[in-house]
Amino acid sequence: MGPTVLVPARASRTRVRFGDLALALFAFVAIAGAHAVVRAQSLPSTVRYELSNGLHVVLDPLPGRDTVTVLVSVDVGRRDQPDGWTGLAHLTEHLLFRGTAAAPGDVSSRLDAWGAIEHNGETSDDFTRYYEVVPRGALERVLWLEAERLAHGMDAVDDAAVEQQRRVVDRERELRTWGREAVWDLVLGLLYPAGHPYSRALERRDDVQAIRATHVHSFFQRHYVPARITLVVSGGFDPDPTRAWIERYFAPLRPAGAATPPPIEVPPPVRFDGERRVLAEAQRADDLLYVIWPSPPWGTASDAALDFVASELEHRLEERIRVAGGALSVDVRQDSGALCSTFEVVVTVPRGQGTLASLEALDAELATMRETPMDARVLDRWRTSFVEGEIMRLDDSLQRAQRLGQRMPAFPGGYFDVGANLERYRAVTADATRDAAREWLPAGRRLVVSIASRREAPIEGRIISELTLVDGEVRP
Repeated sequence: MGPTVLVPARASRTRVRFGDLALALFAFVAIAGAHAVVRAQSLPSTVRYELSNGLHVVLDPLPGRDTVTVLVSVDVGRRDQPDGWTGLAHLTEHLLFRGTAAAPGDVSSRLDAWGAIEHNGETSDDFTRYYEVVPRGALERVLWLEAERLAHGMDAVDDAAVEQQRRVVDRERELRTWGREAVWDLVLGLLYPAGHPYSRALERRDDVQAIRATHVHSFFQRHYVPARITLVVSGGFDPDPTRAWIERYFAPLRPAGAATPPPIEVPPPVRFDGERRVLAEAQRADDLLYVIWPSPPWGTASDAALDFVASELEHRLEERIRVAGGALSVDVRQDSGALCSTFEVVVTVPRGQGTLASLEALDAELATMRETPMDARVLDRWRTSFVEGEIMRLDDSLQRAQRLGQRMPAFPGGYFDVGANLERYRAVTADATRDAAREWLPAGRRLVVSIASRREAPIEGRIISELTLVDGEVRP
């Protein structure tokens, strides 16, 4: 079986034994009390290579498994959309599920017929990827289908097809931003100024409505080229025939006629010159507080330290304002991205209670964390938690494939690396947590968004006021 002439068109998860993965992942793990010493190494079974057309391949065989994950990751995301054309990346992803002349019918139905356990596609700021977890006997057919999708998935896309998928994309956007669309338009504009790659992350309604088939074809031809594609195969498979199938189906893919854009460089960190405060209202059942700082990209030392800061800060706020009855939920996270990240604190409180008390509690805890290194025992507890979490994530072939296929400029070689990632967490010191809080979470240089529950607010939410505080004084 083979694809037609390959020229570009101008859910449960399998588990493996923990012991098998641990032996493959670590050269040595010793637990002494609460302290974990980890000497990490790259996954020894993983092989990376490139086809003659520049397409990057990752083979990650895991003997003894009955299923295999196939993942195609394209180094194009919302950041790559032209200004004024937000929604192009997401719409392109949807349209590549329509099938081709050689593989008629939608891709999802075909994968279901082949016994797929899980399959989907997703578009992020940094990448677009397509994946499926299938019985190992279906591997060759799935590789053929993915190559066929890349070669001819756009052949029959016309304005009618775009309109059909536009309605789906619109609905997904409404579900993601329900009651907050106006707020997040403003938030992203404040976090990422004009010209920053992530300033294109939103899908604006007017932009999506303006997209036609010609725009999708142009975007696909420019970005879906072998040099920007990574194919990952992870799970139970024989590497030798798999390499032959990949050569047969993917090597004939060739670059499109449009010039391939250069790789996006990591932009300078965004730094606020004061505190931006936004008061909004939305149709919600409760009030909501967001406090956000721009932070360093995934793969840096400070990014790892901020993961520990986030865990400890959430623990402290849980005890201080949730257990005491002042909040319904507390979520603190270092939301890591390839080019930059955000450190976010999200607190939900009962309707009408307001968010001032929660903000004051946050300020008190952060003031302590900026001045005092994290207790060594606490740091070891979070380090152990992160290492164990990494092991559990890599116990799943889909999550392994998702990580192995991610292009990350801050990692050695430009791809996510298991050993380098674990080494970052091993190297974090108590002083590093304090220093990261001082540098990246300064008082008075952040974005504070308070959303009040109002039944009469418009569906997309409404901005009530916006101001900037510099050294405690209101500035224009």
